[in-house]
Amino acid sequence: MDKIDKILRNEGLKYTTIDYQGEKCYLIESLKLYLYIREDKNSEVFRDFRAIVPIGYYFIWYTKAQVKNLKKIRALKNKNTRKELSKYQDGKRVVNNYATKMRENPTEAEDSFSKELDKNGISYRQQVVIDCKVKKYIADFVVGKTVIEVDGGTHHKPKAVKYDAVRTDRLESLGYSVLRIDNKDVIKKSGKLKELIRKLKN
Repeated sequence: MDKIDKILRNEGLKYTTIDYQGEKCYLIESLKLYLYIREDKNSEVFRDFRAIVPIGYYFIWYTKAQVKNLKKIRALKNKNTRKELSKYQDGKRVVNNYATKMRENPTEAEDSFSKELDKNGISYRQQVVIDCKVKKYIADFVVGKTVIEVDGGTHHKPKAVKYDAVRTDRLESLGYSVLRIDNKDVIKKSGKLKELIRKLKN
C-alpha cells in the first residue's frame, strides 16, 4: 500500500485504482471523481487523460510533490469541495468548459498551426465540441467538415491508437473526415504540414 492509498483509506474515501500510462489513477465513485497523480504535469498527458474521463465525472490532477500536503487530499471530503465538484456533474458543461480552457491555452503546436491557417486564409474553428451521442469529443481544429488533430507523442502509444481509431470512426459516422499531424511537423513546418494546408485549401 503506497502513501496515497493510506491517505484515502484514513480519510474514509472508498476507491478503485486504474492504471493509466504506468501511473495510478484513483476513481472515487462517491464523488464521481478521478484523482490522477503522476511525477509531473505534462500538458500532453494531461489532455489525453482528460479525454478518457467519462462524461459526468470530474477529475483532479496532482503531481506527487503536491500530494505531500495532505490537505489537498483531505479537501476532497470537505462539503464545500463536494459542492464545487457537483457543478461539473453535467457532462455538457464539463466538456464545454474544458474546450474553452484549451482554446485559451493552446499548445505551441496548436498556436503555430492556427497561425498557419490564418496566413493561408483558411477559415476554421478551434477546440470544437462534437456530440457523437455516445460521447462528446473535442476536435483540435475543424475546417468545414474536416477535423484536424494536432497530435503529441502520446498518441503513438497502443492505448491511444486504439482510442483514436474509435474516435475517428464515430466522427466519420457524422460525415466528418479526420486528418492528423504530429506536433513536430507543425513546429518544424515540414512537408507534411505544407501538404495538409494544400488539402485544406482545395
